Amino acid sequence: MIADFLSTTVGGISISIIGLRILLSFIAGFAMGMEREIHQHPAGLRTIIMITVSSTLLMILSMSLPNIFGSGDPARIAAQVVSGIGFLGGGAILRQGINIRGLTSAAIIWASAAIGLTIGAGLYFAAGITLIVYVVTLVTVEKIKLIFIQAECKKNIDIEYIGTVVKIEEINAVFKSYKIEILTTDICYKIAENKTRFTLSINIPKLIEPEKLKEQLATLGNLSLLYLHE
Repeated sequence: MIADFLSTTVGGISISIIGLRILLSFIAGFAMGMEREIHQHPAGLRTIIMITVSSTLLMILSMSLPNIFGSGDPARIAAQVVSGIGFLGGGAILRQGINIRGLTSAAIIWASAAIGLTIGAGLYFAAGITLIVYVVTLVTVEKIKLIFIQAECKKNIDIEYIGTVVKIEEINAVFKSYKIEILTTDICYKIAENKTRFTLSINIPKLIEPEKLKEQLATLGNLSLLYLHE
């Protein structure tokens, strides 16, 4: 009885194949989403699994409709998924200070939809190879970067100038020359004291000497305070 049920076709696809594709898409979503979850990125485990499984379901639906109704384009729904997933990916992209974050999460959202559609179409080998490439990229690239690029640590820095002439763009140019990444920016103008205070959260290479950085920032104006702390 169970064998008969599993061999039953719906829209030209057997129930066993539908179940297999949904299961494989769940595994693929889990594999990609776990890395995002561990690092606490905007698109986490549940989000990636839902995108992957939903894309597989929509691909199965897209392929089944011509068999159910006798006509239709099996690529139409898939095309709408590819274009529509961009809206969800856009929600994962965040602006923090002068930096843009979340691009990798947005790419993973798009990639999980692509893998889901591929599994839904029954192209298991293509989906599997692509999944392996994605997971290896997510897990190993950061480690490889640490071998060739200086290790960084997160710091907070307070910079205060007398006057209101110095601009954040000038400070950013100095930081870029030292390969320092600005994560967040807060600017406070103290009109009564005629001072401008910049409070920044940064990723700074561990080999940077604070005194040299201070000397460089002092060339931008009348520096009255520079405090680097955790």
